Amino acid sequence: MRAEKYFCRAWAGWALCVICLLSACQSMKPAVMVRRAAAFDVVGRILVKYDEQSLSANVRWKHTLETDEMWLMSPTGQIVVQLTQNHQGATLTLADQRQYHGSDIESLTSKGLGWAFPISFLQHWIRGTSLNPLISAPLIGDSSAGSHQFTEQGWTIRCDFDPDPRFQGLARRIQVNALRQSILVVVDQWRGLPSTESTELNVTTKPE
Repeated sequence: MRAEKYFCRAWAGWALCVICLLSACQSMKPAVMVRRAAAFDVVGRILVKYDEQSLSANVRWKHTLETDEMWLMSPTGQIVVQLTQNHQGATLTLADQRQYHGSDIESLTSKGLGWAFPISFLQHWIRGTSLNPLISAPLIGDSSAGSHQFTEQGWTIRCDFDPDPRFQGLARRIQVNALRQSILVVVDQWRGLPSTESTELNVTTKPE
């Protein structure tokens, strides 16, 4: 797909933005409090576009009911940024072990990188679900066609699902767009995602 060609570009710009983090990241307005999504462990790629710039990385995101851990990696597999968030706050760790602290990951990325990573919302959107626990079906579109789109918290979200029956309910591509920013996540592997029967599901997709 066209968008994915950008995953091989702009790595130098990404590294530069990380290195140029402000030495004292101050807390911003707290993110909207939402319920925690069910646990998952995702490996894939991420592309962020903001203010006519674009940054890409390989990503692993381990989410539990208590903690989020995210590793952003170069094309060679080097961990450049580690993001951690729990009830005590958030920490951003660089490859040289410098650390920055804030109230949440969205505040850290907004202050240090110039773009907000809406992790509280994306924990739901990455699974193709709304923040509203009463909404289980797509708000707009037809999930039987392999995708659906809806708008929430100022973002437009499009989720594309893998046609293989084994991936029922799991999004492969998640595109979220705001006024000055867009984030594309392409999932290559779901690890240990609980099913409705509370068993373990480990599914790997083939690169597109």
